[in-house]
Amino acid sequence: MRNADERYLHNTLVMLDYLLSVIAPGNEWRKRVIGLIDSYPLTDPASMGFPANWRTQPTWQVI
Repeated sequence: MRNADERYLHNTLVMLDYLLSVIAPGNEWRKRVIGLIDSYPLTDPASMGFPANWRTQPTWQVI
């Protein structure tokens, strides 16, 4: 992600997702993170560095 502030949680979560997909293909970590964010309606993904369209980005697509 260009011009991303490395201090945001979103960037860390994307890197963790990538590493987990390499060492544990088929894991459901991404689905669990999305579920966790969804289960707290007061959560503001933008404050964690998530872009406005984060759910449509390939990184967060659940297959």
